Amino acid sequence: MGEKINSTCYIFGGYIEEFSSEIVKSIVEEDFVICADKGILSAQKYGIKPNLIIGDFDSFKGVVPNNSDVIKLPKEKDDTDLHYAAKKAVEMGFKKVVLSGVTGGRTDMTLATIGTLCFLDKSGINASVMDNSLQLYITHNSLILNKPPFDVHLSVFPVGDRAEGVSISGAYYSANNLTLLPSFPIGVSNSFLEESVNISIKEGTIIVLLVKKD
Repeated sequence: MGEKINSTCYIFGGYIEEFSSEIVKSIVEEDFVICADKGILSAQKYGIKPNLIIGDFDSFKGVVPNNSDVIKLPKEKDDTDLHYAAKKAVEMGFKKVVLSGVTGGRTDMTLATIGTLCFLDKSGINASVMDNSLQLYITHNSLILNKPPFDVHLSVFPVGDRAEGVSISGAYYSANNLTLLPSFPIGVSNSFLEESVNISIKEGTIIVLLVKKD
């Protein structure tokens, strides 16, 4: 399939309480919506008709809608439902993927979501997680993040090995050519000082978290 350069693939996960109603406002006609298993409930709540539903339906106990394409997965498999949906988005040629309703539950599943985000990044996809209390971004070059309308902790961590040449501007703690190590979480608990924060990296990959303050 050809690249879908001008459209976004939205993937809805099963943590309905963390699903961001704000992304609903961003969805336009040419975009594509995939519901991963219980993500169907988020679509139903906001009156969104998914283009594709994927899952083994172990967590969704209702009736699967028959007005969308459905891929039924076996319960015993290597991929999570969310990861399978992400692989489908890559296969379909999307260059931007937004996930929501994918954190806030089991810690192991949140870590699996981060793994899926890394997979999308390695596949050349502009991917992010937009949940109510947590936003995740991953990059191996640069990011510009606008200040949310609520207070957040801004944290930056290396993915895998060390990250070299990390620079941060517009935040309370700025950095220039910083090295981040997995064994030294120096990038935790920063905050916005200006209306936008610029983050760049020369070598490696970083994950950026915006965690909503209580």
